[in-house]
This record gives sequence, structure tokens and C-alpha cells, in this order.
Amino acid sequence: MWICHKGAHLLFGVDEEARCLFGCWPVATGRNSGQKRKVGDMRTPEGLFPVQGVHDASYWQPYRDKKTGDTVGYGPWFIRLKTPPWSGIGIHGTDEGHLSEIGTDASHGCIRMKNEDLLRIKKVVRPGQKVLIVP
Repeated sequence: MWICHKGAHLLFGVDEEARCLFGCWPVATGRNSGQKRKVGDMRTPEGLFPVQGVHDASYWQPYRDKKTGDTVGYGPWFIRLKTPPWSGIGIHGTDEGHLSEIGTDASHGCIRMKNEDLLRIKKVVRPGQKVLIVP
């Protein structure tokens, strides 16, 4: 199981069987605080969500966000979460230009982390695992 604490900007890995914490990583979450209300509001949704899939994003090209003008990159992997009614929410890496934002409210709604940390969690994350996102 994974727990993202938005206020602390941390992602925890929890082994439910052993009832212990096996990792903790700094992350960036949505630029705006609070529960996600609409598409484009730059909030990270709160709740319990399953991992829908783990996608190779190494070939995904950075894009320019129409709203902010930021160039956004995903790093090597995109861990897609099933967050109805929202789509496109996940855990992903970042590019060099956004590393300084890790540990802050900076993303467009996803959970963003350093690529090296993403590679560590990618080894153990599986579709169906739960991700709890709390304020």
C-alpha cells in the first residue's frame, strides 16, 4: 500500500502484511490545496485509489501546459491511478527543471517525485495496489 500525505509532501510505502513502513520519499503535489473539484484545478485528489497500470513514459515528450505555460515532463515511468471521475492522475518523475519543486505544492494534480525515487518504487508497485491520498 502507498500513502501520500499532501501536507507533508511525502509518499510512504507500507507493507500491510508485516505492518511496517518500508520507505518514504519526498514528492510534489497539486499547486492548489484541497480536494480536486474540476479538471484543470491543479489539485491532487484525496481518497483511496487503486493503481491502474505502470506505463513506460521514457519516450513521452514534454509538453507545454496551456494554462501555465510550463513545460512538463513525466520522467521514465507513469504509475496511473484510477481516480474517478478524474483521469490522467498518477505518480511520475520529473525533469531537471522541476527538481527544486519536489517537497512543495507544484504539480498539476499528480504526485511528482525524483526519477531515482520513482525507479525505486517502480520495482515494487503493482496494478491493484491501493494508494491513499490524504490532506
